[in-house]
Amino acid sequence: MKKIWLLPMVLLPLFYLCWGCTGQNKEASTIAPVVLSVDSIIPTTSPFGDVRTNVDDTVEVTLSNHLKDPDATSPTHFADVIVTSYRVSFTRTDGGTDVPSGFEQAITYRVPANGSTTITGLVVVKAYQKLYEPLGYLMSLGYEPSTNLPTISCNIIIEFTGETEAGYKVYAKGSVPITFAAYPDSQ
Repeated sequence: MKKIWLLPMVLLPLFYLCWGCTGQNKEASTIAPVVLSVDSIIPTTSPFGDVRTNVDDTVEVTLSNHLKDPDATSPTHFADVIVTSYRVSFTRTDGGTDVPSGFEQAITYRVPANGSTTITGLVVVKAYQKLYEPLGYLMSLGYEPSTNLPTISCNIIIEFTGETEAGYKVYAKGSVPITFAAYPDSQ
């Protein structure tokens, strides 16, 4: 009978240890005294999503840093957020299945407490990605095989990670739609 009670006593602490590690400190669920948010994402490459150009597609992103407690005294620099990386991934919105490969990039931007920062020229599609499937199909075949369409419509998911100067992890996520195509008059 004692052996039966031993198993839960060993497994329960392991469960709580692992459960605590799985949290990504997603947006407002973090224990940080601030919330990092994506206020806007504006494409800066024109035309955005053109597979005929050999340039990166970029966006302008505005991030805000808000105190969770609106009655808190004036924030100190310890509530400032240092954004240290961003991750890009894609989800199809046109019924297709293949997406461009995602990537993660190191960056360094400060977002002051109760303030905002605008990041210009943030790369969301690298030029080389336009050469490989599925984007390469639009140039080589003129259409994407899973949908038979001359375009590929996606949402670009951008996830930002960083921490406050006091060491609390923070996270923010935003998205922007993109339609990849071999646009005329782009060269």
